[in-house]
Amino acid sequence: MQIIQGIFPDETADFMAQTIGFFDGVHVGHRYLLRQVKDEARRRSLKSMAITFRQHPHRVLHPDEPMPLLTSLDEKLRLLSDAGLDYVALLDFTPQMAQMSAQEFMQHYLCNQLRGKSLIIGYDHHFGRRSNEGFADYHRYGTQMGLDVIQAHELPAKHAIHASSTSVREALRQGDIATATTILGRPYSLCGTVAHGQAIGRSIGFPTANITPLCSDKIIPQNGVYAVRVALANRTQDGMLYIGNRPTIDNHTEQRIEVNIFDFNEEIYRQTLTIEFIARIRGEQRFLSLDQLQQQLNKDQLTAKKILNPTS
Repeated sequence: MQIIQGIFPDETADFMAQTIGFFDGVHVGHRYLLRQVKDEARRRSLKSMAITFRQHPHRVLHPDEPMPLLTSLDEKLRLLSDAGLDYVALLDFTPQMAQMSAQEFMQHYLCNQLRGKSLIIGYDHHFGRRSNEGFADYHRYGTQMGLDVIQAHELPAKHAIHASSTSVREALRQGDIATATTILGRPYSLCGTVAHGQAIGRSIGFPTANITPLCSDKIIPQNGVYAVRVALANRTQDGMLYIGNRPTIDNHTEQRIEVNIFDFNEEIYRQTLTIEFIARIRGEQRFLSLDQLQQQLNKDQLTAKKILNPTS
């Protein structure tokens, strides 16, 4: 997959079957849309292209409001590449772009700069400053400029889910890992580096790696204990992860992310880990002593191992 930033560099290149969106999470609905783009490209001997943005439009238009994301830019580009597209066009969303009409945006970016011949858009997709415009308007504009605008099919009803990035974010905020996994079509993941901690976990038999997320915009699931898989140094280990304020130890004001990797005793300080969330075991609790905490962690570990290896 080739990444295009700005104007298409080759004016003699093939024309494109395109779609456009932020594609946060690249969930099952996104991938169903991207398959339709690839099918259209094959049908018309075009190249396939997804057009996306470096920053979420909400972040640009409302810089003081938080906008938690499911994927960093690098993760999103990797997932789009995995979808088998020929090109991804990466645009910088700006206040000036937000003031463009849909017709202006289509002519300037899709046709003039990115060589569009077909545009496949979701059934509920809107762009341009006029929120009352819809597919019929886009189709009319496209006809005028030689861009065939096609309405994408909805995700088949057999999936029985509402596939949206907003739904995944809400599921993660509620600790509903099963729903998030279903909509994403894979486990939600978080990348981070290992930082020094206070070694309290080690003192009660559960050494943990303290994780600092690489992307500060990534959404953190609800506080609690999770069964996870941890990828490091080209291998994957089972483990359990804690998110919270450590009310038993110091009731810290800052949220902590600590992972206990099973059957593991290596020095990994400053290394980068990727954590996949498999299931939520329980919510955050305060215990009267470290002994009580240790007893609960023993139970959590057994639960996590059964979840991660149900046949063993």
